[in-house]
Amino acid sequence: MIAIPAIDLREGACVQLVGGSYDAERVRVEDPLDALKQWLALGFRTFHVVDLDAALGKGSNAEVVSRLVSHAPGLTFTVGGGVRDVARVEAVLVGGASAVVVGTRAIEDLAWLREVAERFP
Repeated sequence: MIAIPAIDLREGACVQLVGGSYDAERVRVEDPLDALKQWLALGFRTFHVVDLDAALGKGSNAEVVSRLVSHAPGLTFTVGGGVRDVARVEAVLVGGASAVVVGTRAIEDLAWLREVAERFP
């Protein structure tokens, strides 16, 4: 088994939602970099970052994602949440993420998924 911590972003903070409900926060760390540092102190080097606001069309945490991904060399990040166009896929990868997680649009638009997969193998 491989444990990969998730850093879920909402309104610029790292959160844990109860049952995935956007209105039910259990934990809130105002500076997501603090959450990353806590995981690093426990020995983790691979992380999954989710922009909940982008996923739900309630905004974007793109700047926070960039700050996390560029924090230290040698870390591995997958990034998802609201990735619905080629420009965002490219921005996340150029920003240093190892992989991008695509969801809804990939299921609804197979031609787009094919284009993304071919352009960013």
